[in-house]
Amino acid sequence: MLVAALVMVCAMTFLAFAVIDWSYASDIDHRVNTLFAPFRAPWLVQLFAQVTSLGTIVSMSTIVIIVSGLLWSAGRLQVLIPLWVSFVGAEATTWSIKYGIDRVRPDFITGITEANPSFPSGHATASTVVLGFIAFIIARDLKSRSQRVETAYWAAVAIATICLSRMFLSLHYLSDVLAGWLVGSLWLLIGVAITQWQINRAQPSAKLSSGVRRAS
Repeated sequence: MLVAALVMVCAMTFLAFAVIDWSYASDIDHRVNTLFAPFRAPWLVQLFAQVTSLGTIVSMSTIVIIVSGLLWSAGRLQVLIPLWVSFVGAEATTWSIKYGIDRVRPDFITGITEANPSFPSGHATASTVVLGFIAFIIARDLKSRSQRVETAYWAAVAIATICLSRMFLSLHYLSDVLAGWLVGSLWLLIGVAITQWQINRAQPSAKLSSGVRRAS
């Protein structure tokens, strides 16, 4: 996990510097944005507008609150706390970078606009960390490997679709979305690590209690 986290940090740092001071990165972003132009039919714009609304901070916060209520009622604090650590950490990181770099967004050509800076994509960050963590919670309870793979697959499809919507609607560049995905993935990894640490810490206590009961 540590190696994966370091790779993500390095990749994120590279993207940030590329966006700030590398014209080739900007050229790639504009070329990718142009590739979507022939496909921006009105009905597809409306469809992706609905998709992108699922990745807003309001939508993702609502999902986190609902999931938190379910976890609390089930007494699953071992995953409840890491969920919030991941979500809040990812959002704080994203908004700090957004206003630290203050990148201008692409030209708004679909009638949909955004007011805050472009890099990194908040939708990509939030969808990755929230949907990814929910998939992790579900997968932990599944015994079948195929079911776990399917859960991860559908979470990845949902995340990718939201990320694609940001570029299709010309609200973000490719590098914005990649950076958001990296930030979300990093904090998802942190949340998973915290969960695993809490579980491992609780196991010796459970074994000790069991041993005391048997001895008595």
